[in-house]
Amino acid sequence: MKVLFIERQPFASTSIERVFAQVGKDLAAAGWDVEFQKLPYRSTAFGVLGNLLFFKPHAADVYHLTGDGGYMLLRLPTQKTAVTIHDMIALRERRGLRRRIIKWLFFDIVAKRGRWITAVSNATGEEFGTYYQAIKAKVRVIADPLLDGFKRSEREITAKRRRPVILQIGTAPNKNVRRVIAAMADVDAKLRLIGPISGQLRDKLVTSQIEFSHVQALSDEQIIREYEDADVVTVCSTYEGFGMPIIEAQAAGRPVVTSSIAPMTDVAGEAAIFVDPFDTKSIRAGIVAAINDPETRRAIVVSGFKNIERFRSADVTQQYADLYREMMREDSAA
Repeated sequence: MKVLFIERQPFASTSIERVFAQVGKDLAAAGWDVEFQKLPYRSTAFGVLGNLLFFKPHAADVYHLTGDGGYMLLRLPTQKTAVTIHDMIALRERRGLRRRIIKWLFFDIVAKRGRWITAVSNATGEEFGTYYQAIKAKVRVIADPLLDGFKRSEREITAKRRRPVILQIGTAPNKNVRRVIAAMADVDAKLRLIGPISGQLRDKLVTSQIEFSHVQALSDEQIIREYEDADVVTVCSTYEGFGMPIIEAQAAGRPVVTSSIAPMTDVAGEAAIFVDPFDTKSIRAGIVAAINDPETRRAIVVSGFKNIERFRSADVTQQYADLYREMMREDSAA
């Protein structure tokens, strides 16, 4: 049985590719024939046309569009193709004609032609369903898996360091970094940012007078070390499709301060300090509690180790394997 994962061209974020590299690895270990094939062009106006005209998928029993390529259902056998929806942020950020085009290419085609649709969280599935009520019931939720290598750090968080490190992974507007920066005013801690920094964000950092450092384009091994070096992880996003840093931080044994909105509440379980992402004072109170309250810190770290059991990659991969088998059975019966 062969599954072909069809991937977008490399982009600023590689979270989708990391997720399905893990799923593919687990499937291969279970005896599946696994292959990855990238679309030849990025999803620009001309790139979409080029992908539709020139992409030639390799032969497989199951095809899986892993993200940002729903329009390729126009070229693939729908009964043998799964599509994963990671988020719908593109519709929130766009307006006018561009939004209508993006909606048609990446979501309308999936809703009309897609037979096998998955979403990475209940929140993403529900949001997709608000646009496409008629097919809401057939969208399956399969969470993102915790990747291999993300495990309990040898450095335990037992006491407050003199200058604790607050780790923020991601700098896109939905990551809410500006409010995190404002919340850290007068907090005796260092901010560590992973992700590209715009000129405006750098100006904000400089004028805030907080101590910060910045890196980007890290490997998984380097990101793991960042968690190990951190004391608190902030995921105070205003929007997420899933929120991978939550479970990565929990796996490392780091207290998480995250937003009191879905899907962060679902992903974190009871193992986080929840804050209002639109209220700087709330974010500050969460960060201060994570730094200064050892009992709270210990409780959420212990709960985090339990919570990540829900996201073990073997279990997530099994859900995809079950889906692929169902697809093949239905295709054979057709």
